[in-house]
Amino acid sequence: MPYRKTEFVERKRLATRARIIDAATDLVQTGGWKACQLKSVAAAAGVSTGSVYTHFDRIADLYIEVFRDIAEAELEVIAEIADGPEAATERLDVAIDRFAARALRGRVKAYAVIGEPVPRQVEVVRQRYRRRFVALFRQIIEDGMAEEAFDVQDAATTAACTLGALAEALILPLAPEAEALPDRGNALRWEVRAFCRRAVGARTTQPARKLHLPATAEEHR
Repeated sequence: MPYRKTEFVERKRLATRARIIDAATDLVQTGGWKACQLKSVAAAAGVSTGSVYTHFDRIADLYIEVFRDIAEAELEVIAEIADGPEAATERLDVAIDRFAARALRGRVKAYAVIGEPVPRQVEVVRQRYRRRFVALFRQIIEDGMAEEAFDVQDAATTAACTLGALAEALILPLAPEAEALPDRGNALRWEVRAFCRRAVGARTTQPARKLHLPATAEEHR
């Protein structure tokens, strides 16, 4: 039964590959890219180092898979907010707050995605995802202009500045040597939201001090 044998071998190959990616992802989430070394990944996945190279020609290729998995999950959260029925001002608030809150709850993972040094090939992928996040913020800003809730502006430029301000405000608190924020980042989240409202020229310039956001299914995991 050559067909069934081939099918079994392929399922086993895919299962091993998935196990390697999951092991690498766990290492990045708990220790950053520096913790995601070949021997550590192999040990965590229960395979040999040679088996890792059977599935990935370079360690950077594995990093890319891990980065994509993490970034896609974050992108999905913001995309759902951007596509929501709420007014643009509210969507801007929620998107910024969700991005910041998730980053501050998962500091190691967030720092790995936003600012930790990575191989050149992974940096290329990081830039691609930044462009996708910018596109979502651009969508919200364009909606805000259409609603006459935001100043008329170049939405693409403002969206890039919004993401830049958000990332820059978070990068130092997320860094490995940073101390935990005393208020769990609530003041920082509010200041970033207020700044971004001013940046887009929102008619109501001061957001609510605290947003009551239900956790997503992904955050419960």
